[in-house]
Amino acid sequence: MTETKERRYIERKTLPRTVVYFRRNSKFNFVNAFRGPVRLLNISKSAICVEGDLPFPKYTDLQLKICPPDNSVIFLKGRVSVTNNEMQRCIIQILPFGKGNAYNDFYTKTRLEILLAEDQNYPLLLTPSDNYNLTSIFSSIIRVLTPL
Repeated sequence: MTETKERRYIERKTLPRTVVYFRRNSKFNFVNAFRGPVRLLNISKSAICVEGDLPFPKYTDLQLKICPPDNSVIFLKGRVSVTNNEMQRCIIQILPFGKGNAYNDFYTKTRLEILLAEDQNYPLLLTPSDNYNLTSIFSSIIRVLTPL
């Protein structure tokens, strides 16, 4: 008998020391400050799992500010899909990418893909004796810095 693989499986990545700030998505976002931080448990290309106190009910639209330890901030729009008040965990589904105010922009998608693709076990300083592929590092930096 052949093994069946779950088709809907998406790899989740844990990013240590990453925090998420949040606020309700509204027309008056310039007045509302980001609240938080909450700890990021895992992230995929479609959802974020956070641990902490999120005072929002299910199906609330949020704006998220993901702050990894390397100081590259990513802003995303998402919707609360599952809350577990006993464990203080919440799953936020990332809204689709597209053009318009209701979507995440494609530049954010590229930055999220780079964040999920890179290895987080890198040293802070690169020395010439390190065996790193510098062309892939520079191409990642170029993709982040160039507008679409």
